[in-house]
Amino acid sequence: MKKFLLVIMFIGGTLGLAAQSITPGTYSDTLRGSTTELTINNQIDIINSGNSNVYIHVVRKEKSLITGSKNNFCWGPLCYPDFVSESTSSVFLTPNGSDSTFKAQYSPLGTPGFSTIRYCFYDSLNAGDSTCFDLVFEAITPPVGIDAADDLQKVALSNAFPNPASSIVSFQYDTDQPGNSYLVIRNVLGAEVARRVLRNNHGTVVMPTSNMENGIYLYSLETAGDTVVTRRLVVAH
Repeated sequence: MKKFLLVIMFIGGTLGLAAQSITPGTYSDTLRGSTTELTINNQIDIINSGNSNVYIHVVRKEKSLITGSKNNFCWGPLCYPDFVSESTSSVFLTPNGSDSTFKAQYSPLGTPGFSTIRYCFYDSLNAGDSTCFDLVFEAITPPVGIDAADDLQKVALSNAFPNPASSIVSFQYDTDQPGNSYLVIRNVLGAEVARRVLRNNHGTVVMPTSNMENGIYLYSLETAGDTVVTRRLVVAH
C-alpha cells in the first residue's frame, strides 16, 4: 500500500523532475466499440529509451467510469482481474528494449458512454522514472432493427492471452448460463486437458499451462452441452 501511495504522489507532483526513459509506442488514445462487444482492447508497446536496465510496473487509475462497465489490464505474463490496480510483478527491459505485453481491456457490458482510464508505468528501482497516459473508451449502442436483438452477443469468449502461453493463460467470457457453462482445453487429438466451470455471467479465467506439454491445443466455451466457440492455443515453455 505504501508503494502504491508513493507512486500516486509522484504521478501527481513530480513527473517532470527526472529524466524519463520509459515511453509508450505509437497508440490511439480513443477506442470505440459496440456495447455488445465482450472487450474493447488497446495493445501498446512500452519502450526503454534510456541507458540503464529498468523493472517496470503498471498502475491503473480510473478517472471516470461508466457505471456498469468493467476494465482490467494485462502486463507481462498476467492479465489482472478488474479489482487489481497495480501489477504485482515487473517487466525487465534492457536499454532500447521494448515490451508488447501491455493490453488495456474495457468491458462495456451493454452500457453506452465514455470512460477515461489512466495508466502509469514506473521503474521499481527508480520511481522518478515513469510515464503516464490516458485512454478513452467509448461504447456505442448499435442500431436495433426487427431482428437485431437476435444478434446481440449473449455468449462470447475472448482470445487467449498470452498466446503462445508459458506458465499461465487467461480468457475473458460472457455467458447467459452461469454454472452450466465451461471453459475446456483439449489437445489436438481431442483429449480433455483442463476444464473450468464459469459461475458468473461475465469474468476472467486464469488457468495454469506449466504442466502442459509444448504444442497446439484447442480451447472452447461450452454451454448446456453445446460447443459455442473454439479457438487455438499454443503452449511453449
